[in-house]
Amino acid sequence: MRNDFPQTGLKPSEAIRKGCELVPKQAFHQIYPPKRIARSAEAACALGAMLIGARPEILAEWRADPAAVVTSRVVLEVYKMWPFRPIAGMVIHLNDTVGLSREEIADWLEARGW
Repeated sequence: MRNDFPQTGLKPSEAIRKGCELVPKQAFHQIYPPKRIARSAEAACALGAMLIGARPEILAEWRADPAAVVTSRVVLEVYKMWPFRPIAGMVIHLNDTVGLSREEIADWLEARGW
């Protein structure tokens, strides 16, 4: 099984780190919340940072239309890009339930070869 994004060759841990550079603030319980929810600052959860890092063009789309984040198209994009989607649940759990930083989640994934 591949452990990288086919389009970029980035591993999930690398994609999260790249996404963190593009969107420095961490979000919880939402991939990329509207600025009014994120207290006037752009934010992304670990899964959102991973998507943004793997496909930076998605950030411009989300900035232009925040509602696009919650459409099923984005969910389908995750499944299309991500042949290793079973770890998505763990990334969400570590972000939202455990409260790890996105960088800590990237470290956790990297230690497991992701």
